[in-house]
Amino acid sequence: MNEFLETYSGIFSISKFEKHLKVNSLAGSKRTIANYFHYLQEAFFIITNDKFSYSPRSRAMNPKKVYLTDTGFAALGQPFSGNRGSILENVVAIEFFRRGTDLYYFKGKGECDFIIKNGTRPAHALQVCWELTERNRKREISGLIEACSTLSLSSGVILTYDQEQHEEINGVKISILPVWKWLLPDVIHW
Repeated sequence: MNEFLETYSGIFSISKFEKHLKVNSLAGSKRTIANYFHYLQEAFFIITNDKFSYSPRSRAMNPKKVYLTDTGFAALGQPFSGNRGSILENVVAIEFFRRGTDLYYFKGKGECDFIIKNGTRPAHALQVCWELTERNRKREISGLIEACSTLSLSSGVILTYDQEQHEEINGVKISILPVWKWLLPDVIHW
């Protein structure tokens, strides 16, 4: 459980966690880890997203992206440093869960935090970061553009704490919005 308290809004692999346990001379089989992972989901301690794929087997076999159902749980862990971006992403995941949204993450060369599915097709791509800066701009935008291009989406959204602008890059319309606007009902219509 401590693993999730420190690495929420991140990708969790049962195989990697099993290796981590073995390196530290701790017991734990993949089956046991998978069971506890499932128990944490059933108890509504964590929310998970599958990697986007049209193949059900691929979705089941790939690592999951894990979020806490309450951002207050993050205070129970001992993070090395506070990551406001992870908390903001976790808030967005909780809201999607509350809305009952069919949700995935995208991983190619880059990563896109959320792929929203409408019916059988991906409909929207969304990134979340505390602030879009020169330091993270390339990573955030390239992950979003890669997801949009791969999934044939013409636009994407980046949610930040308080930035707002619109631009077009490589034929993809990008809306950068403050998360508080997105959280308001009826502001963004998908």
